[in-house]
Amino acid sequence: MSATKHNWFEKRIMPGQLDYSGKILASFRDRVRGRVLDFGCGVGAMMECMRTQTGAAPVGVDIAHNNLWSSPFVRFDGQTLPFKDASFDLVTEIFVLHHSPILEKNFAEMVRVAKNELVLVEDVWTNKQNRWWLHRNHVIFDAFMVALTWLGLAEWKTGFKYYFRDRDEWLELFRRHGLHVLEDRELHLGPGDIVLHRVFVVAKNPPPAA
Repeated sequence: MSATKHNWFEKRIMPGQLDYSGKILASFRDRVRGRVLDFGCGVGAMMECMRTQTGAAPVGVDIAHNNLWSSPFVRFDGQTLPFKDASFDLVTEIFVLHHSPILEKNFAEMVRVAKNELVLVEDVWTNKQNRWWLHRNHVIFDAFMVALTWLGLAEWKTGFKYYFRDRDEWLELFRRHGLHVLEDRELHLGPGDIVLHRVFVVAKNPPPAA
């Protein structure tokens, strides 16, 4: 990222991103350990929170380079992750896969590089009204990021296509990939939350017997 981009983001974006990412991290902090891959890391705020709050060693991967912090970053082609099988103690994705037109491919790659556990935090629709809000909010955000890209202050490649799913669709995805659901719960990030967020913790191995 250029000095101009970084200086602008440092003043305008970074403080809010760290606060927001910290709230999300609190919902699964006990799962974070060792080497962590943050799939679709964006500006890298979640990686910075993981590094400073848990002592983990995060690595970010994305199709665009907007990373602002010191954690390692790898740009990839949007399809194949440049890592060996079972390279990471944990793989996370935070509001990313609803942008993917190749969900099965992207998710299979996340599963491949995970030793066992994955954490997914996603917007999940439950009715027509909040599905409409999901699209509305993301169109506004993407328009903002496109404007920043045009001004040379960001690099945004997501576009205006979204693939939101309900809870049952996510659970079916995990079943197709042979995963065990360890946690499945709502996430509330503030009193003004209109859209429902969910945290899914899934694993290749079954949980230990009680």
